Amino acid sequence: MTDAPAPASKRSPKRMLLMLLKWGLCLLVLGFVIYQGYQLSSKEELAELHVDYLWLISAGLIYIVGWLPSVWFWRALMKSCGAEVSWWSAIRAYYCGHLGKYVPGKAMVLVIRTALVKNAGCRPALAALTATCETLMMMGTGLVVVGSLFPLVFTEEQRTRLPDFLQPLATSAWILPSLVIGLTVLCLPIIARLVTLVGRKMTPVEYQLDRPIVIRTSLLFQGLLMFGICWIALGLSLGFVLKSLQPDLSLLDHFWTFVAACAVATSIGFLALFAPGGVGVREGLLMWSLTAIPEINPAQAVAAAVLLRLVWLAFEILTAALLYYYKGSASNPA
Repeated sequence: MTDAPAPASKRSPKRMLLMLLKWGLCLLVLGFVIYQGYQLSSKEELAELHVDYLWLISAGLIYIVGWLPSVWFWRALMKSCGAEVSWWSAIRAYYCGHLGKYVPGKAMVLVIRTALVKNAGCRPALAALTATCETLMMMGTGLVVVGSLFPLVFTEEQRTRLPDFLQPLATSAWILPSLVIGLTVLCLPIIARLVTLVGRKMTPVEYQLDRPIVIRTSLLFQGLLMFGICWIALGLSLGFVLKSLQPDLSLLDHFWTFVAACAVATSIGFLALFAPGGVGVREGLLMWSLTAIPEINPAQAVAAAVLLRLVWLAFEILTAALLYYYKGSASNPA
């Protein structure tokens, strides 16, 4: 018993070094983005910024509601693996888990969601598996959205500045969308098979005899459609933030640009594991993507990237707090 703490103490310097490295990279990227934002905008443009807070509230509300299709898919995944989780439990775990992405590595999202559904009919291992699958499918769909809307994400001027090996995309912008959509549809059966195999391995055999685990291709296809709705909602949230800064901006004219910009910034920001919540990475990509909208000046692009982060974070905290507190007050004592 006395020797137990020794291994942990030996590993602690490595963990500390890794943590310092992650935070160092995060601060470096954040500093670079702040510098770029400062370089892009002028003092005159910043001084003329005005914010309509009603649009920001609308942006926060549509952001929260926009995740419900993703909750549906996660719950459907758990059900296909034999875990019957109520809508309330799934919603509560999902939204509370959102806050875990602000921990470097983003694994805390899985920890929170798993902890909140383990007593609601889903085994921890299965909850972690399905939550991981849902997250990867959501971000993967984001990249599909970016590829599908490639001509809207990149202006003609931006496409001509792509590396040489990507120049075919500059001359024929619809090559990438066609390839992305085609490969996505073709890969769905393979992905379904892999998830099914992993799910069976992580679930006790005696339980599978009663109800075999099968993740069907049709479910993944429905998930793609649901995630598409999510990205549309997130893009609309970005549009509302931009509308709060530029009242004359047409939401209809630039709607798909909002969706594409939001998808590219959020999906690639997710891949930056060193950045909590993609801080810095997402803002930098968002500022760059918004240059495709002529009505948005550099100062407004910088302000929109910052405001979007603040609005989403504020509504995430508020929603998670309300859901967690309400469940605690309504639960029966063990």
